[in-house]
Amino acid sequence: MIVSLHDEIYDRRVSWQKGLARLGSLVPPPAHKPVRPDWAGVETRLGLRLPRDYRALVETYGAGKFDDYLVVYTPDGPRDTIDLERQLASGAERLAAYQAHDEQLPHRPEDLLEIAGTDNGESIYWVRTPRSGPDDWTIVVNAARDWEDWPAFNGGLVEFLVAVFASEYQCSAFPEDFPSTSLPLSFVSYA
Repeated sequence: MIVSLHDEIYDRRVSWQKGLARLGSLVPPPAHKPVRPDWAGVETRLGLRLPRDYRALVETYGAGKFDDYLVVYTPDGPRDTIDLERQLASGAERLAAYQAHDEQLPHRPEDLLEIAGTDNGESIYWVRTPRSGPDDWTIVVNAARDWEDWPAFNGGLVEFLVAVFASEYQCSAFPEDFPSTSLPLSFVSYA
């Protein structure tokens, strides 16, 4: 299901800025300022540009876990399981293996980039269409151990997190008790 959002916060021209501010009210960022990644180096190693909302999210929160459940992969992550480059490679290998076994994917494997995951095994992907515009990438989620459930979200990563944490979007891949109902939600830094 693709969710069409109409609130001004989801205006794609400013959504990552207003969205990040709103995310901060739902999930306060850590008190310490995370180390800013060398974005030019990261993008050169990956061979692609990354969305502005993602870069701002990483610069605000750094590596860590949202609501004791969801982790956004970060460049040079302190653990292999949350390192952006390792997880992009691992996710691509996993998608290729599933496609080789005739599993149906919602998009071509090369158009899906795994950007986040959960303790339960749900995978959150960017959909790279159009390839030339990373700020226009949308989100799909794959339910844990279910290659048929791929709920889609018509917005970027920060928009997705805001919509999920504000309970404005109920992602069918996530368990019913996520996110927590008490605000503000927690962010535990791995730094």
